[in-house]
Amino acid sequence: MHNHLGSYECKLCLTLHNNEGNYLAHTQGKQHQTNLAKGAARKAKEAPAQPQPHKRKVTLRKLGFLMPTPILQILNNLRMVAYVTSTMLLDKAVTKILQVNLQDT
Repeated sequence: MHNHLGSYECKLCLTLHNNEGNYLAHTQGKQHQTNLAKGAARKAKEAPAQPQPHKRKVTLRKLGFLMPTPILQILNNLRMVAYVTSTMLLDKAVTKILQVNLQDT
């Protein structure tokens, strides 16, 4: 980095260089690369661990009794009907909105 005195300064290693070539050679050198690695390790150690995003846990409740198979099939069919109905209603709403927008233009 160019400083106000006209020389180049590496603030990481606290070194001064007379010209840009020496500074660039220094940034590719072993001492500078070692200091970069040390700085990154120090920063990682000091930074608090990022919390994982909260995921909702889905727990299935156990029933105190066994459901007969036909009842399970009926429940699954009802779920499917509810899903299909909700998507159909959504499709109808979207098409209605599109029709209104097309009429306005």
